Amino acid sequence: LYPDPIYGLKDLKLRKDRQTARAAQLRQAQEQILEKQINLRDSLQAETHSKLAKARLQQRHLAKRLTSIVAAVETHAIAAGHARREEGKERKVAQHLAELAAQLDQSSPCMSRLSELSYLCKALVPSQHTGGPGLGGGVMQTVLSVQSNLGEMMDS
Repeated sequence: LYPDPIYGLKDLKLRKDRQTARAAQLRQAQEQILEKQINLRDSLQAETHSKLAKARLQQRHLAKRLTSIVAAVETHAIAAGHARREEGKERKVAQHLAELAAQLDQSSPCMSRLSELSYLCKALVPSQHTGGPGLGGGVMQTVLSVQSNLGEMMDS
């Protein structure tokens, strides 16, 4: 790596040939390093996607379990007569639902959860034609508008 003394054109050509060979070796080593880096990145990315898919599946499973438990509790509360209407709370729920709908419009992974919740709301809210306890008009309108927005987003 130290400079060699050059005494003529022959030595100059020899030095140039050595430098060219060394540059080729370094270029080859660089390509190997880049190839290993790409392989490592791809394997880590595949592993991350696998873990993420497992976590999403587990989250969906837990969300379904939670939804069924909440549905059972609410059904029992309605059947036992413990469910009472409170207009102030209904208004707050309607506002919160509208905020969630706005946030969900921006987030597609949450659309499946919104679909589950709208289904749950339909299942839990008895029709006003049956005379049973139901949600106030504001909450019901918000649920229906979120559901219609969901249908529009899934169509596009």
